[in-house]
Amino acid sequence: MFHHSGLDLSLYQSMELWVHGGSAGGQAVRLVLHDGSQALGSIRLDTALGGPIAAGSWQKVSIPLSSLGISSGTLQDLYFQDDSGADQPVVFLDDISLIPR
Repeated sequence: MFHHSGLDLSLYQSMELWVHGGSAGGQAVRLVLHDGSQALGSIRLDTALGGPIAAGSWQKVSIPLSSLGISSGTLQDLYFQDDSGADQPVVFLDDISLIPR
């Protein structure tokens, strides 16, 4: 989880990050944007990628906020959550960015 005092999402068009599936890949990880009291939108990273998280390589994930139904709101918390309900192999995340309009 990442926390901020509040970012106006109307100023941003998308979120980008890099994901690496470690030696196994195939993890079920959900990205959730939250305003401190409710979820603004969420998506599984494999859905955003259009396929499984790959083992042994970095993949760039680009998520238009509009695809999450977000055009405004205040982002306070950013969660990366297990979406399998079971133990999963290690997954790595890097260079998480909001892209301005």
